Amino acid sequence: MKKNIVFVKILLVPFIAFSLLCCNKQNSQIPVNTILWNKSLDSIKYFINGNWKLAIIQGGWSGINHINNEYWKFTSDNRLIVMANNSLKENDSCTWQKGNFLSSTTDSTQLLVLNTTQYINNPLIIYAIRNDTLALGCNCIDGDNFYLIRQ
Repeated sequence: MKKNIVFVKILLVPFIAFSLLCCNKQNSQIPVNTILWNKSLDSIKYFINGNWKLAIIQGGWSGINHINNEYWKFTSDNRLIVMANNSLKENDSCTWQKGNFLSSTTDSTQLLVLNTTQYINNPLIIYAIRNDTLALGCNCIDGDNFYLIRQ
């Protein structure tokens, strides 16, 4: 009986410690239900930096489109790199500008402006992260919204 208790302690304690460390690390990296449009620029950059897979484009004239094989990377040196079907679609330096939502004169946010755009023609509003999904959209009338999943 004592051998079983010792055996359980030897297996159970490392398992619990490992689980707690992984859960804490995961929660610090993937925020849940975080609104970003009203956050500071440093906060927005912190949350969006990294690799994302584009899942859905919604809006504009196109309705809802499910996207395959397109990946976005926001870098710490203010670049957006977009790869589609293993070819470079966008590799652009970005600037951030404080501005108003096109549809509002009172709500302002940080707008992501692509400097020499090849793909996205309007400034982007970074709306929110819900679980592992980033929501952003063009700051224009009837613009596209983009939904990306963290990779």
